[in-house]
Amino acid sequence: MRLFFNNRPIILSDIEKIDSSIVKIDDNVSFQSDEFGYAPVYYYKDDHEHHIFDNTKACLDLKEEFLDKQALCDFLRYRFIPDGKTLDKRIIRLGPQDRLILNEENIVFSKKEETIFEKQNRLSLKDLLIRYFEKIRKKEVHIMFSGGIDSTLLVIAAYLAGKEVFTYSIDIQENGFSEAKFRKDIIKRYVKEHKELLLSKEDYLSALKALIDKRDIPFIYQDTSAFVWLIEKSDIPADEVFFGLGGDEWFFGYDRMVFSYMERILSNRFDLDSYGSDDIKGLSSIILSEIKDRVISPFKYISKVFDQDIISKVLLSKVYPEKNNQFKDGNTVNSIIDFEYKQEFPFNQAVRLNSIQEATGKKILLPFIQEEIFQLAIGLSFEDMMRNGRKKDIFFKEFKDYLPEDILKKKKSGFRIPLKNWFESEAWDIINKLVLNKPSLKNILNISKLEYEVRNKYTSEQKWYIMMLIHML
Repeated sequence: MRLFFNNRPIILSDIEKIDSSIVKIDDNVSFQSDEFGYAPVYYYKDDHEHHIFDNTKACLDLKEEFLDKQALCDFLRYRFIPDGKTLDKRIIRLGPQDRLILNEENIVFSKKEETIFEKQNRLSLKDLLIRYFEKIRKKEVHIMFSGGIDSTLLVIAAYLAGKEVFTYSIDIQENGFSEAKFRKDIIKRYVKEHKELLLSKEDYLSALKALIDKRDIPFIYQDTSAFVWLIEKSDIPADEVFFGLGGDEWFFGYDRMVFSYMERILSNRFDLDSYGSDDIKGLSSIILSEIKDRVISPFKYISKVFDQDIISKVLLSKVYPEKNNQFKDGNTVNSIIDFEYKQEFPFNQAVRLNSIQEATGKKILLPFIQEEIFQLAIGLSFEDMMRNGRKKDIFFKEFKDYLPEDILKKKKSGFRIPLKNWFESEAWDIINKLVLNKPSLKNILNISKLEYEVRNKYTSEQKWYIMMLIHML
């Protein structure tokens, strides 16, 4: 689509796919991305035209001279590219509610005004989730139900809000990957109708390859194609599907958050910068002896394990940068959650969600992604998030009267794909197809060396991220 504004051409590529708004106010036209940054919106200007498009390959062919090496490093570090950057120096990605304002002179990029969050504890997490479902007009709600604590809370909250709950699950017949036993009691108590489908290796690889062919932006999470497969096969009689995403991001559900918090605590006790990587093991043993003598928070998380490798991971886990952080008062919990809110969710999780939405035609709704729940989270201490070695302790505390005993005692595992058994042997064929589809990659990659290392050296996880990196190039 070509739009002329004051005789200047504006290129809008595949604009029907972009979930955004174009508004004309006085002499300005404002192009704004959606509330949470679900749908990717990119902007690029050359000598003669402005380009707005929904994927980085729609308009430009990445050449080595335009490769942003810092963005590449960020991808390898975070598994996504923060700050609205892309691998191409010329292209920016709009964050949630960012705007491109077209006036008589030019296009002006305007970032969303900083939201200042205040710590509030007016309502409990349980009350906020119940109220969310009470506001939904439809009687029936359809929830992706893994059996983990996040989706379990959605099922319970919807039931307590008086809804008829329909749930959908994937089962995987591999040792250690099935969560079916944890779903049974919840389904019996709170669910009107449940549908459970068995995902095979063949189903997964077929769905993965199809999604790679459709999508330009890499969906880093390995479960994305599995959820697409489940929604398509379940024939869900609704336009909206609920996911439990956001529980981990706001309430310290990821190891990276816990490790980073502990690293900062240790930084205050030890001069970590004076230790080289070769000294980490020695320092780890010193810290372990302290933990054994004085088991204090936050080290209760690992005190029962006393694993030197885990301590080493903690010491090397400087994951969260200090920049773009409204919490500059030294509150480490707040600064970590703030990074998840401003960077990880819009520039990583939103890609995953948009991939599912585009592939299935369903709108994905996230009850945990509410401003009030975020405000609740930033008012909590580390001990509220992590108590006696259990992540997201507040979830279990507030819903303890509704949770079966086996879930109360269950360790966090999350929905996982058996990547080693399902993907590792197929990885190079998929990667090679991506390379063959874009001959210009030969100018950036050493293909023969890449093939050797993928076939002989990389773990299944490393192969996955290499595949997604090449997918993005």
